Order: sequence, then C-alpha cells, then structure tokens
Amino acid sequence: NPAGRVGGVSNISLVSPPSTGVSGFLGLIQEMQSIRNQEANVAKLNDSLSQLQAAFEAGRIGNRLQVDQARQALYNGQSRLLAAKSSFENRMDGYKIFLGLPPNLEVAVLDDYIEHFRFTDPLLVEVQEQTNLILSQIRDPQNSQNLESLFSLHIQANLIVPKARNCFHQLEDDLEAFKQAIPARKKGYKNLRKRTDLQELGMSLDAFRDQDIDKLWRDLNSTAQSLLKSLSGFEDKMKEWKQNTSEQNLENARGKLAFIVNEFSGTLLELSLIKASARLESIVLEKAEISPAQDAKTASNNRMDAKNNRAALVDVWRAADLARDNLRTDLDLVLSGDLGSDSMTAGQFKSDESIWSVGLELDTPLAKVRERNRYKEALIRYQQYRRSYLAFEDTLLRAFREHFRLSNLYELNFELNRAAVRGAIAQVDLARLRLDEPPKPGKSAQFGATTARDLVNALNDLLEASNNFLDVWIGYEAMRMRYVYDLGQLELNQNGVWEEL
Repeated sequence: NPAGRVGGVSNISLVSPPSTGVSGFLGLIQEMQSIRNQEANVAKLNDSLSQLQAAFEAGRIGNRLQVDQARQALYNGQSRLLAAKSSFENRMDGYKIFLGLPPNLEVAVLDDYIEHFRFTDPLLVEVQEQTNLILSQIRDPQNSQNLESLFSLHIQANLIVPKARNCFHQLEDDLEAFKQAIPARKKGYKNLRKRTDLQELGMSLDAFRDQDIDKLWRDLNSTAQSLLKSLSGFEDKMKEWKQNTSEQNLENARGKLAFIVNEFSGTLLELSLIKASARLESIVLEKAEISPAQDAKTASNNRMDAKNNRAALVDVWRAADLARDNLRTDLDLVLSGDLGSDSMTAGQFKSDESIWSVGLELDTPLAKVRERNRYKEALIRYQQYRRSYLAFEDTLLRAFREHFRLSNLYELNFELNRAAVRGAIAQVDLARLRLDEPPKPGKSAQFGATTARDLVNALNDLLEASNNFLDVWIGYEAMRMRYVYDLGQLELNQNGVWEEL
C-alpha cells in the first residue's frame, strides 16, 4: 500500500482500520456463551434420543438406523463440547497472562453483559437432564423390577414439577422483556425499510413489517398458555397413574408411566424453544449514528494523537522558519584600529604609528552554503511531516467510512440471523411435533425414514444459527466500542472498563 509509506521518516502514525475480529474479554464471553449453546444442544439431542428410542420400542420406527443416527449425533455433540471447554480454558490462561496474572490463578468471568443471549435456561437444562434420566430408568427393567421401584421413580418425577413451574415463571419475565422491546424493534425495522440495498439482496419492502412483531408477540403468548395447560395436565396424569397402578400389571404400569414422562419431556423441550424465542425477540441492537465526515472532525479535535501530530507538524514548521532566518543577508559595520608607539619607549603612543580602518561586511544567501543546505533539509522534513499528517487525517476518515459500512452490514445481518434462529426454532418444533403426531387412520403408524435425521439436522441448525447470531451482536458491540475509541470519547470507569460495557 503506497499510502502506508507516506512520510515514513516522521513520527506520525496512521490510524488502522476497524477489524471484524473479536478478542480479549468480549472474545471470552462469546466463547463462554457458545459453550452454553453447545450444552443446550447436547441436552436437546439427549432428549430427542430418548424420544426416538421410545418410538422405536413402540414400533413407530421400523429401522433402528434412525435411533443410531441420533445417538451418533449426541456423541459428536458431546465431543465438540469437550473440545470447546478445553479451548476456553486455554484462552482464559492466555488472557490472564495478558493481564499480568499467573495462569493458575482461579478467576470467574462475569458475563452479565450477554445475559439476554442465554437462550437456554441452565435450570431448564438441569430439569431436562433429570427427566431424561428418570425416563431411562423407567424403561429399563433392571431399574423398575417391581411396582415399588416405579412408585419411587414416580415420586422423583413429581419433584421436578416445581422446578418446571419456576422455569415457566421465568418465561413470563422473558415475554414481558419482549413486550418492552417492541417499540425499539419497530424503530429498527423502520430504519431498515429506508435502506436502498434491500432490493439488491432480493428482499422486498415487506421483509421488515411492524405487524410481524405484533404477531410474534401474540403467538408466543398463546404457546405459553398451552404449555401451562400441558404442565397441569402432566400433574393430573401422574395422580391418575398413582390411583390406577394397583389395578395394572407391571408392564402396563411401566409403559403408561414412561408414556406420561415422555410427554412431559416433550413439554420441557417445547418450553425451552419458546423461552429461546422470547429472548431472541427481546434483543435490541443499539444503533450507532455514524457520519464519517463529521466524526472525522470530532475525532481530530478530541484525539490526543491528533493534537500531538499537529503539534509535531508545527514544531517542524518552526524549525524550518528558524533555518530560513539564518539565510537572511547580513550587513556588518566593522571598525578596527592599532595604536602604535615608539619601539624604544613603550606606552607612548603616536598617531603616525597608529592604523585605523572602517569597513562594511556583506554576507548574502548565495554565500551561505551550509545554511542553505540546512534550510532545504528543513523544508523537505516539513513536507514529509505534512504529508504524514494528511495521511493520518485520510486514514482517520477512512476508519469512520469503514465504521459506517460495518454498521450497516451488522444491522442487516443482525436481523437476518435473528430470522435464521427463528426459522431453526420452528424446524426443531416441527420435527419434535412429528414425534408426538398420532398415526392417521388407515395409514402406517410408523414415522418417515428421515424423521431422526430431520430432527438432528434441525437441532444442529439451531446451534449454528444461535452462534452466528451471537457473533454478529458481539462483532457489532466491538465495532461500536472501537468507533467510540476512534472518536476519542471512550470513557473508562475506575476499574478501567468502558462505562457502557
């Protein structure tokens, strides 16, 4: 890049363009949330495996290949989770060394900054794992050899219900947060509708409609009420099973209890999906109003390096001005005289023995070769600094132009990735509902040959879309922080942390 070599001998450094990469603290919390997403994916895969295993035992899946495919996907997810945790620990050690701390020091990362990106509630994941464990024990004849053991598992399943209700109450809070974010979401949609590049991307003006947000709000509330009814229905079915168990044999009791807990497991999966949807829709991107030309002027007045660069340029100009002063014509009046005396009598001066002279000395610039060379050198140095300072201002303007382009890119990508997560959640929901779909009269009761694969692919798509959505938001926040830094307005608190972080 020729611009990078302009004024290479000066001390004026250029402004580097903004980067799309994320490191440091933001990189840590990004990787931490990715691990949580992977943990949620493993929990959902484990739950799906239990559902498919139950369907296979009930004869609704004729080929065990589908169950094995789901199990293989679970193993792969667990392997990726272990690798992600190891990578996070290595990155944490590097960050501690960067802070001047020993790598063996125990520290905790406070990630409240991305609390709203926790699409999966840790408590809900724990409840799902406990439910799957109880379900597997119910299905295993070795763990449920008699009615007493089934009663024990029945009690354990009932103990999970209060935790599930607590998760439902948290869902109500998430729905309220979505409701509060609707005005900001509509404002963001309005800004996107004004963009001229939507048609270039093959998108119509109906891509971002306010009524779509209102419809999402109504649908999520309706689904939440249905889940509450399902949760109450689970409690009623558990009471009914307990009352009628004495009249059933062991196999029937085991099968009915497994069926009830299996339905409850599906309800928990549905609850996790709607919680993810509510949190997804409540996230708002804080828009950065970027005007490259005006921001460059503001940064030039605020940034200390800009002030230092101007001061350095003035110093070089003053040095050249001083060198020019040395080239002025000098006219000197020279007076000299010798007093003479008789050589035999010292101290007796005689006028005829004295010599007096008066003269003028003229020193023109043509004769000042050394001063002229110094002045030329000073002029060249001034031009080098001047060009370097102009290059500094140009790169400063370029940085804000890139901020402007990145901001537009992130704003549109943010909504596109939100839609991708929304679509992935819908895919998981549809694939999950297919497992609960009763057989149609006159048709085969078995599922399709791709049921398991569709469910696994939907869960993996949800994981990828969630991570991409997080990456866009973290990248935008890093860009916004760099934008404020380039403006010279980055204010830190007493702990050295950006006040908006």
